Amino acid sequence: MKRIITFIILILTMGFFTSCSILDLKPQSGTTPPEVEEDLPIVEKPEHNDFSKMNNREMESAVNYQINYRPKDGYVGDVMPYYENGKYYIFFLKDQGSSYNHSIYLVETTDFLHYEEKGEILKSSTSSTAQDNWIGTGSVCKVDNTYYFFYTGHNDKNALHERVMVATSENDLYHFKKLDGVYIDPTNQLSKVDFRDPDVCFDEASNSFILTVTTNANSGGTVIVKYTVSKDLKSYTYDKIIYTDTEDFWNLECSDTFKIGNYWYLSYSGQDDTLWVAKSRSQYNGYGSAVYGSAERIEGKYFYAPKAVSNGVDTFFVGWARRRGQFRDDGNGSWAGNIVVSKVVQNNDGSLYLAKLDNLNNYFRYQEKLDKTSVNLNKKENVEFYTQYESFMLEGSFKYTGTSDFGFIFGLGKDEVDYGHIRFNPSKDKMEYCLKNFKNVDAEVKLDLSENKTYNFTLVCEGSVIVLYVDGYAAMTTRYYGKISTKFGFYSSGSSVEFNDLAIKVRA
Repeated sequence: MKRIITFIILILTMGFFTSCSILDLKPQSGTTPPEVEEDLPIVEKPEHNDFSKMNNREMESAVNYQINYRPKDGYVGDVMPYYENGKYYIFFLKDQGSSYNHSIYLVETTDFLHYEEKGEILKSSTSSTAQDNWIGTGSVCKVDNTYYFFYTGHNDKNALHERVMVATSENDLYHFKKLDGVYIDPTNQLSKVDFRDPDVCFDEASNSFILTVTTNANSGGTVIVKYTVSKDLKSYTYDKIIYTDTEDFWNLECSDTFKIGNYWYLSYSGQDDTLWVAKSRSQYNGYGSAVYGSAERIEGKYFYAPKAVSNGVDTFFVGWARRRGQFRDDGNGSWAGNIVVSKVVQNNDGSLYLAKLDNLNNYFRYQEKLDKTSVNLNKKENVEFYTQYESFMLEGSFKYTGTSDFGFIFGLGKDEVDYGHIRFNPSKDKMEYCLKNFKNVDAEVKLDLSENKTYNFTLVCEGSVIVLYVDGYAAMTTRYYGKISTKFGFYSSGSSVEFNDLAIKVRA
């Protein structure tokens, strides 16, 4: 369905600005700082498609996903982002569609707003006995003019279900060739079943590759371990355990280490759970210690398997939003979905929170003219507010008094759709997504709120993907289905709440 959009571009005289991130980091060689946002108003309102007659499946198929990229066929699984010279290369395990057993595909972006598909980069072997009959997550690093892709080869018919394998490409990131006979294997102390998701960097001092791998120890539980691999890939040593799980997960998926300021961070997704982060002063020591504290959840379960990527100034988590089975709000969470990207921000104490992308106003460029920009709730009630477009952003602030929950309500005006609620729950210090009239809490994030304090928020919606940011505190990703072209609004279960400074911006 074609959109007819008339643009009137106001050409502004531009000055030169110096941007400085909260981390006060200087760009690395070859990096490009984020562009300063331009004020580019769209005079004519963009045309909106009518989704009101579609069922959930039709609606999901018709959505033009852009910031929450999804392949034309299939879904985005575990991502492996890499940055170089102003461009983010996002490798991912593709589920369904043209992909064979989670082959690795690539999309590129310079801004996380627009994506260019580059197709299949590394194909799973079609041989039923090959170690990489299925491909699992990995990572990329560059040494001299060669790119090295360390990835997981999975075949549960083999004695070693998972082994780390390597592919290389000379001079570019598009022509990787698998290296025959090169494997990094679990030692006798480690699981022969779960040994995956290598995260690689090259250590100049030792002239070797350093890997972290998620696995299970025969004595020691669910762990992340460190390996050293020679530059020629002919030898390797198992060094040690760098982190041990304390939450009874059977695997710590897609682990990553990255540095912001004076702290190193270890991130992972507890199997079928959420994003966890621990901090230390060292890349391979001290995570979860008494000094630096234990790992903490910093998102909900619908933002899965993110890995960090930095442009030398800012750091981002790139992950994927789970889809739900049968395109229903009450469907079980399924593997793979759409890309979601959030900015990683460091607090003074070294803790992290996720924030919206700075350049979203370059994407949501048309601002709706609202009859009212404030909504006050003084009792138990729902207040209908505005139409849910295919892709829009709601900004505003709120403050409250009371102990009852309050927040957003979605799906108003469509009888066959259960309402969805994102609620702030002061009594439990949580932000939650609820289904079935609050009987089912489907996603949650810790959020400690105070009465009579003003909180700014941004709600970013595209298709069935929702991300709510409470500025400076927390973010939560979730899914709803069948709600485009319905109404959304605000509700309270009894607290007195003011929503102020409301603004709706639409993709143009």
